[in-house]
Amino acid sequence: MGIKKIFLVSTLLRGRGGMESVLRIFSEEMKRRGISVRIIFLGVFKKRKHDLNWLHGLDYTILFPNYPFKDPIRTFIENKRLMKIILEEEPDACIALNNAAIQALWSLKKSGLPIVIHSWVHFSLNILHNIKILKKADHYLAISSGIAREIESKLNVDPNHIDIVFNPVILTKNRIPKPKHGTVRFLFMGRLTEQKDPQLLFYALENLKGEWRLDIVGDGHLKEQLMKIAEEGGFLERITWHGWQPVDPWSYVQENIKNVSALVLSSRNEGFPMVLVEAISRGVFCISTNCPTGPEDIICEENGVLTPVGNVEAMRDKLQSQIDKNEHSCTERSEIIAHSIDKFSVDQYASRILKILEKAKQRDNDD
Repeated sequence: MGIKKIFLVSTLLRGRGGMESVLRIFSEEMKRRGISVRIIFLGVFKKRKHDLNWLHGLDYTILFPNYPFKDPIRTFIENKRLMKIILEEEPDACIALNNAAIQALWSLKKSGLPIVIHSWVHFSLNILHNIKILKKADHYLAISSGIAREIESKLNVDPNHIDIVFNPVILTKNRIPKPKHGTVRFLFMGRLTEQKDPQLLFYALENLKGEWRLDIVGDGHLKEQLMKIAEEGGFLERITWHGWQPVDPWSYVQENIKNVSALVLSSRNEGFPMVLVEAISRGVFCISTNCPTGPEDIICEENGVLTPVGNVEAMRDKLQSQIDKNEHSCTERSEIIAHSIDKFSVDQYASRILKILEKAKQRDNDD
């Protein structure tokens, strides 16, 4: 029997996050295995808001990119077209990436469409609106242990209907070495927004002793506030602002920054922070807040350290420890770090999720 065709249903994504990276890796690996993946988007396309470059080469459909009417007319017509596509193409699995997608698929199922709704949300339930909609799913793909616990406790879902899949990462052989000597270099990669809490990092940088620099690959509306904090703290000249790198930020780091002592994640919450596994796969040590959810599944003794969310002093201590150690580039150490996340390899991930989808399909056929 097996899985031959998968539909991913979602509202339009901005095109600049870890979720987009996961969907591309997922789609390309399934294609390599002879399985087609089609991404179907709900909602209105807005050029200023949505960057579609990440979808290049993928099979995707925006149901009504410029449809003029608002809810509930738009929703009704979108659902009709979605049902038509599902009936015509008969996917083996329908996976919803957010509440709106779950609601749309549930409406079709309620109308008689025989589908199993898999929920694959990429954020902690603590930040999602109207989480009761998630209860309309039949099965849950949890990208972290924390999200699995949240689904079970907050939605009262039978744990037999929850599977932890993590997220896939391409385990590159490219390594980003530490500086050979001298200044410690910290790297922040991500959006400069409240969720990522770069303010925590900047306040922690105040009063650090020793030679250090911070490279920021990313952009966002908090940049001016961060520059003010750095200026008042007397370390603005230690920061290099590289801006958003839309194509391949890690290639940019390797070509332009070259050496990294540690990547820093200061987030208040995550779903499964891909930036951590991407850094670790390149042999980069990580300092991360133990935010809900994800870091606890990724960070271990071999590859990094965790700090409490929002705790400036704890973050400062971990940064200072890196400066005090000032360990130089070591090939053996980089390899130990890189291999600490082999369980997140694309191959293991794809085999894991296909086994889960096949089991759900078989169970549905038996019913």
